[in-house]
Order: sequence, then structure tokens, then C-alpha cells
Amino acid sequence: MRGFGTDGCSAPARTPRGPVACAVALKNIEILEREQLLDAARRTGRLLHELAAPLADELDIVGEIRQVGMTLALELVTDGVSRKPLPNAGVAIGRRLRDEFGMIVRVSAGSSLVMSPPFVLTEAEAGQLIELVGTLLRRVQRSQPAT
Repeated sequence: MRGFGTDGCSAPARTPRGPVACAVALKNIEILEREQLLDAARRTGRLLHELAAPLADELDIVGEIRQVGMTLALELVTDGVSRKPLPNAGVAIGRRLRDEFGMIVRVSAGSSLVMSPPFVLTEAEAGQLIELVGTLLRRVQRSQPAT
């Protein structure tokens, strides 16, 4: 088959293999274990959720906060009662986070901001991340028409 490796299954141009790739992967695993980076990432992930949780209580436009590991999602809604998605909010707020704070987020379902920071994020940086997001969301909420 054209475009496939000699085994008919893999694409050699896209799959690193061989002794150098294996050595790099093993060294990476060694560093992760030695520096206990996965344990730190678990702690920081929990901290991200703890720091973000008050935003749902404080801001009507934050409907739900979801977290798995270091990935945190904020659902943006029109108000805390109906919890209808805030139309097109994710992209607009994501752009503002990028332009104003240099933060890159993903948007899910048009109205959820998804943050996936690197797992080497420190606890202090986690606090800064949530503070910046909160600052912008407070401004967005103040600019929304009263319901």
C-alpha cells in the first residue's frame, strides 16, 4: 500500500521509532519519575479546581466547572438559573484571554473554556491562571445586559 510502512500498517514518517526515539522516551520517563512530576500534576490539578470553584458561586455566567487531571473547563451560561449556554462566548473570551494575558485556551461546544496547562505548572502559576480568568469573566459579566 502506498504511504504505509513495509509492515502495511504504520506510517514511518509520522511515527518515531528506533533506538534514539526509545532512548529519548526512556529518559523522559526517568525524569518524570525522579522529579515526581505526575504527583505534582495531580496536586496542581486539584488546586486548579479548588481555586476555580468560587467563580461558579460568584459569577452568574459560570454555570459549571469540570476538571480531570490538569484539564479544567468552565461552562459559560447566560445566567445561573436557566444555565443556557452563553452564545458564542467561548471563542470571544478565549481570544481576549490570548490577547490580554497571553493565555491559550480551547473552546468546547461554543461556550465552554477549556484550559490544559502544562503539568509542570506550579501552584503559584495555577493561582495566577485562575485569577486572570476570573478578572476577565468579571468584566464580561458586568458588560452583559441585565436579565
